[in-house]
Amino acid sequence: MSLSKQSIADFLNSELKSMGIDLVDIELSSSRKPLLRLYVDRIGETQPECTLKVSDCEEVSRMVQRLIDVEGIIKTDYTLEVSTPGLERPLYKMDDYKRFKGKLANVVIMEPVGGSFVGRIQNVNTDTIVFEVEGKTKEVKISDIKRAKLKFER
Repeated sequence: MSLSKQSIADFLNSELKSMGIDLVDIELSSSRKPLLRLYVDRIGETQPECTLKVSDCEEVSRMVQRLIDVEGIIKTDYTLEVSTPGLERPLYKMDDYKRFKGKLANVVIMEPVGGSFVGRIQNVNTDTIVFEVEGKTKEVKISDIKRAKLKFER
């Protein structure tokens, strides 16, 4: 198996889903001792304040390490880290925007338009997200979003 973020996600997703865990993101460094960092959350969690406990991350870590070692997808010694995405978690997929409808997000738009804004996620359509920005509606295609993350609200 070629080692890429997508191949690792494909490899782990069914097992994680059976545990009620959503794989939010993967970081993979290629060095002498690879680092595999997984960001996980509960499936269906709608609050930025993650309800996963340290013991849940430990359980995920043990399961992932066992799968990787048994299947031999990482051939060398590696470091595995499992964490939650945090309060200002990244938003990648349409489902992320649906899940956090009503929450504030920091959004960076791709060039050539560029720019950034903070807006409240109002609605999610087929390929666009509708934000409320300073009292006005702003509709953005998901393909035009360079990166977005939730903004912490007190």
